Amino acid sequence: MESVLIIGCGYVGLPLAKGWIEKGFRVYGTTRRVEKVDLLRREGIEPIVVDLLKPPFRLPQADWVYFLVSGSQEETLPRAMTHTIAALLENRPSRFIYTSSTGLYGDYSNGWVDESSLRRAKHPAGARLIETEDMLFTAVEEAQFPGVIVRLSGIYGPNRIPGRDQVLKRGTLRGRPESYLNLIHLDDLIPLLLATAPLSKTGECYLFSDDHPVRRGDYYAFLAKRLGISDFAPLWNSSDEPAAGRRCRNQKMKEHFQIDLKYPSYREGLGALLPVG
Repeated sequence: MESVLIIGCGYVGLPLAKGWIEKGFRVYGTTRRVEKVDLLRREGIEPIVVDLLKPPFRLPQADWVYFLVSGSQEETLPRAMTHTIAALLENRPSRFIYTSSTGLYGDYSNGWVDESSLRRAKHPAGARLIETEDMLFTAVEEAQFPGVIVRLSGIYGPNRIPGRDQVLKRGTLRGRPESYLNLIHLDDLIPLLLATAPLSKTGECYLFSDDHPVRRGDYYAFLAKRLGISDFAPLWNSSDEPAAGRRCRNQKMKEHFQIDLKYPSYREGLGALLPVG
């Protein structure tokens, strides 16, 4: 039986595991917490309790491996990547897929970015993402490790709507209304990640985002309308934000994977998540 190892069974990892199980694959999933083992088993996932920061450790051999570890706000992410690659060198998968973030591009004055754009992020979280990507690129070049990088825009979906609580509480919104948000719905992301394993190329980078970047001001105004708030007049806190952001181009994603998005923009996505009437 073909198998998949998902390192990081959270908001994305659990539905991704379900997708592979439905295809008849054996799915392993890692967790640091013993109390999460029963949850993974109920989902049909074979749990592997491991702390990626405490090598050496053993990981099961699998055809496809996903590294869905977050933690860009901490210094642990690059170390977790280093230890994971070391654990897989003897039993290499056909593909090792790391989900990075479009946050590492930094400020492009609202200009367009794609896979070839320079990674300009200067904040600590962005620097850690760049460092982690470089570790994988180095393993690809020096050890012929089968690594692939997927840079994700902001993920939203059921139980995860960016800014919902702030709008409902009439709280201060982070950022600048003229800067852009780049998003992708969970229901579009999962089919793309399923396709990445067999269709991606070692050493390649792919940017996953929907078709329509949106200015923050427009996004929050639409969100407020879907939440039934008619007198929406937000306050903004832009003290720690750049003057402008970036727009993510998904041309390579669409041409390579040939998957039509169910939610090509925030309007369709929020419309489904927050039906009116």
